[in-house]
Amino acid sequence: MAMNLSKRFSHTLWLRRVQSPLGGLLWSLAFLGAMFWLRYQMTPLLGSQFPYITFILGVALSSLFAGYKPATVVMIAGYFLSERFFLSGHFYPSNAVSAYGTIFYFFTNGVIIA
Repeated sequence: MAMNLSKRFSHTLWLRRVQSPLGGLLWSLAFLGAMFWLRYQMTPLLGSQFPYITFILGVALSSLFAGYKPATVVMIAGYFLSERFFLSGHFYPSNAVSAYGTIFYFFTNGVIIA
């Protein structure tokens, strides 16, 4: 007897999506800040490699809890924060590897948001 998963796990409050647009945006900004802090703490280990790694998780959490609009805000803000603090700061790819990383970041986040 198969049971609908949404009915089975409907009692779990931690998986509920935020209903208020402002609340969703605030949660998303909190996820963005947490992921920036985590990536900043990892800078001695990673340097300028993998600048977007934690922001992908922030977009996934924002998409899960707040929806696609706040997740898109986190995706774009994560890109600019990564470029400013962990890469060259010129807001354009400086070489082919950086360009591929940027394409991978936006493609992966687009799949997560969709």
